[in-house]
Amino acid sequence: MRSRLLCAAALALLATLSPLSAQDGSKRALRVLEDPGADTGSLRLLGGLRVGSTAAGARGLVEVLVPVTRELRAAPNAGFQVTLVLARIDEQPVVLTEEVPTQSLADASAWLYQREIELPEDFLEMAVTVSLKGSGLWGAALVEFGDEPLPRPFSGLASHTTRLAPEPTSVTTTRSAPVTSSVIRVLPPRERPATGRTRFQTLTSVEGIERVDFLLDEAQVESDERAPFTATIDLGPTPQAHQIEAIAYSASGREIGRHSIVVNDASNPFRVEIAGLDGQPESGSVGVRAVVSIPPATELDRVEFFWNDELGATIEKPPFEATLTSADPQTSDFIRVVAHLTDGTANEDAWLLSAPGPSERIDVNLVEIYVVATDSNGAPVEGLGQDDFEVVLQGKPRPIETFGLAEERPLVLGVVIDTSESMYPLMLETKQAGAQFLLQTIEEEDRAFLVDFDTKPRLAHGTTDDVAKLLRAFGRLEADGFTALYDAIIFALLQLEESEGRKALVLLTDGDDYRSEFNQKRCIEYGQDLGVPVYIISLTSVYNQSRNVRKTDLEGITEATGGRIFYIREVEQLGTAYAQINDELRKQYLLTFTTERQLSTDELRSIKVKSKRKGLTVRAAVAGKFQ
Repeated sequence: MRSRLLCAAALALLATLSPLSAQDGSKRALRVLEDPGADTGSLRLLGGLRVGSTAAGARGLVEVLVPVTRELRAAPNAGFQVTLVLARIDEQPVVLTEEVPTQSLADASAWLYQREIELPEDFLEMAVTVSLKGSGLWGAALVEFGDEPLPRPFSGLASHTTRLAPEPTSVTTTRSAPVTSSVIRVLPPRERPATGRTRFQTLTSVEGIERVDFLLDEAQVESDERAPFTATIDLGPTPQAHQIEAIAYSASGREIGRHSIVVNDASNPFRVEIAGLDGQPESGSVGVRAVVSIPPATELDRVEFFWNDELGATIEKPPFEATLTSADPQTSDFIRVVAHLTDGTANEDAWLLSAPGPSERIDVNLVEIYVVATDSNGAPVEGLGQDDFEVVLQGKPRPIETFGLAEERPLVLGVVIDTSESMYPLMLETKQAGAQFLLQTIEEEDRAFLVDFDTKPRLAHGTTDDVAKLLRAFGRLEADGFTALYDAIIFALLQLEESEGRKALVLLTDGDDYRSEFNQKRCIEYGQDLGVPVYIISLTSVYNQSRNVRKTDLEGITEATGGRIFYIREVEQLGTAYAQINDELRKQYLLTFTTERQLSTDELRSIKVKSKRKGLTVRAAVAGKFQ
C-alpha cells in the first residue's frame, strides 16, 4: 500500500483542479507513480529531471520528449497540456499544469518540453502526462532522475521552455539534492563488538523504495531489492571501527535517502582489556580472556599473555584466550596482556590477582540511572534521598556516588502517534491531547520530536525546541493503513541515538502490532541499550472493547525499559494519562556510580535499583555506555 503518496487527501486535491482535462492528467500521472505498469496512453513520452542547487534552494529542470508520429501530425492541434505530479514523502503531491500554445509539428520529428521548477525538500519522484487538446491523444511516463539532458533528434525539433524568475545563476547538477535522511535507518548490530559476517537490518519509512545499496567504509559491498532491506557484511576477525551506510533509491533510480552508523566505535580506538579470569590464582593456574579493539587502517600483529613478567602465550587471531600457570604463585602476582600492531604500536592491561578488578590502567566509566519511585496508588513519590535507594550490579551492591533530581537535566522527548486507519474516529482527540501534553511537558532547554505510523513509521517532525512547529505537525496527521507498532518504537528510539542524558518515549496506539518487520524483543533491546523509558497509552478499549491485543507484549516493553503502560477505556481519560506521564518525568531521580571499566551489555542490563522504604515500587532506565 502506497499509503502516503496516493492517499484520499491527494485525490481530493485533484478534484479541485480545472478544467476536466487537468484532472485527467493528474490522475493518469498518479496511476503511473502507483503502478509503473499502468496505461500510459498512445503518445510515447521520455521524461528526465536534472537537479541542481541555487541560493534559493533545490531547483530542477524537467525535460519531456514526445516523438511526433503520423497520428500526432494529423490530429487537430489546439496546443498541448502538460501536467507534472511530484510525489512527496508523507505529504500531498504537488501538481503543476501548463497550457502550451499551438505549435507547428508539420516538419518536426519530436517536440521537447522544458520547465524549471522548485523542488520540495521531501520530493520523492515525479510523473508527467502530455495531451494534445481536442484530439484525445495523450501519454504518461515516469520522469527519470539523471545528470545528462535527454537525447535530441538530429533534426526537426519543436520545443517550448518555461523558465523560473529570476534566472538561476549556474546550476550544477548533483545527485545529492534533495535527500531525506528519515527515509531509511540502519540498525546497530545485535552483537557488540561486531566481528566477522554481521547482519545489518534497515527500517524504512516509505513504500516507494526500489533498491538499497550497502557501503562498508564508503565502498559498496551489498545491494538488496526486496524489503526488508538487509545485508550481511564481513567486518573482519577483530573489532575495528567501521562505517556502515545504506542508500535508498526510488523506482526511477533517484537517491531518496541515506543513513550511516559507526560500529565498534570508541574514544580510545586501540585498546586491550582483560575481560575476565577463570580459576583460582592460588592454585597456580588461571584462564585469561582479553578483548582487543584496533582502529581502521591498522593491523593486529599479536597479543601476549604474561604472569608477572613471564610470557605464557602469544595469540595472533581471536578468540584471545589463554591459560597461564605459575610454579610459585604469590598474592602480589599480576596478569598482564599486551597487544601489538604491525606498525609497532602497543597497548596493555594488567590485573592484580589479589584485587577484585584491574590494577594498572583504570578506565573510570560513569553509569547514570534515571529512577521513578511510586506508592501503592501508582503516584510518584517526592522527597526521597540517596539512602532510600540501593543499586545492585550482577547481584552485588554498588555505592551510589551522586544523587539528585533528574528534572535539572534537559529532556529529549519522543512522541509517537498511531495513525492507522482504525484511529480515524479518535484523531481529533488524539491531536488535542498530544498537543496539550507537549505544551505542559517541554520546558526551556527541552526538545522533542514527533513520529507517526501506520504501515510504516515516519518522522513527522525532527527534534526541536520549537513547540509551535511540533503543534503544526500534529495538525497534519491523518489516519490510514495498518499498525506497524514495533517498527515505530524502534524507528523512534533510533532518533534518540545521538542524544545524551535524559530521554523518554511516549507512544499512543489503539491496537496490537500488525505487519512490523521487528518484534517486541528488539524494542526492549534498543530501549535498554539507549536508556530510554517507553511509555505506552493503549486506546484499545475506547471504541472496541473486544478487540484483541497482546497486553503482555506491551507491558513487557514498558516494564523492561523503566516506563509504564496506561489502558484507556474512555477518550476523556487520555489527557489524564498524559498528565501522569508528565508528572513522572518531572519527578525522576538521577543516580550515578562509577566502574573501573566499561560495562558489557549484559552487565548493564543486570543493574537493578531497589527501594529501602517499604511499599514503594522503583522503575529505572540505565543510561550507561554499551560496548
